[in-house]
Amino acid sequence: MTSSPEVKLSKALGAFSGGFFFFIQPEKWTETLHFLQKLIKFMAQQSTQRPVMEEISRNLTPNFYITNNDVEIIDALVDNGEMFKDFSRSQVTSFLWGEDFALVLFFADDYDRGFTMYVVRDFSVNVRDMAQLIFAIDEIINQGYNYRLFHAARSKVEEMLYMAPTFRAMWDKADPEEEEDQQYGH
Repeated sequence: MTSSPEVKLSKALGAFSGGFFFFIQPEKWTETLHFLQKLIKFMAQQSTQRPVMEEISRNLTPNFYITNNDVEIIDALVDNGEMFKDFSRSQVTSFLWGEDFALVLFFADDYDRGFTMYVVRDFSVNVRDMAQLIFAIDEIINQGYNYRLFHAARSKVEEMLYMAPTFRAMWDKADPEEEEDQQYGH
């Protein structure tokens, strides 16, 4: 039995947003839910006539930020020496921005041209936000949108997630899970 696109979106939104709501302040749930609904519906549309999404720049959690503001993203790319050289194809890059992890995607399709940037602030201690970024990318892949690009993006996030303990040690930061265990006496 095949589900309608609306049912698939509803299920994806439920799974996608359920993970985020654990980390979001209760007073922001409704606002975040509306944003996630727009984002998932936008990414799930496979038509070449997909409408241009409005500009977004917002925190999904206190340490997980997303923007599609081209000026902001180009500034970050140039400041970090990561500017793309070829704009004829969709591509992804990631870089450390101080102690933050930045993931930038460029979409080359005429109907979807532009950038999206995800930033996980202080990524070495905010590993739950890194896991949420992987989950968000998985949901986009599951919706059938540009597998090659988002699979490459997922790999970049996974690489940094696995290196988080090394960066915590290098930056002399405590493991947040150990601190949580000590706080609750485990």
